[in-house]
Amino acid sequence: MGAFGGQIKIASRVRAYAEFQFWHIVFVIKKRTLTDFIVNAERLENTFSRSTREIDFVKAFSVNATNPNPDLPSQTLIQRIPITYIGLQAGLVYQLKLIW
Repeated sequence: MGAFGGQIKIASRVRAYAEFQFWHIVFVIKKRTLTDFIVNAERLENTFSRSTREIDFVKAFSVNATNPNPDLPSQTLIQRIPITYIGLQAGLVYQLKLIW
């Protein structure tokens, strides 16, 4: 995350400003769980096996296609979701003079 900006004096109490902003974050998902599954107003999420309701994201795994265990969560490779934001902010600033 970072920003670079500045102000320019236009008059004694008025300034113009501009700021360039950059933001980057990567979300790493570790686990996903089915919490709601409603059909015809009936909650069905507990009718599925644990391997159907839960997914664990791992760096590496081996597939045992002949005998998957329904009491363990399914496994898949880690997902990385990058989010990048670039922006420009600009405006005018008016300085108030307060007298006490």
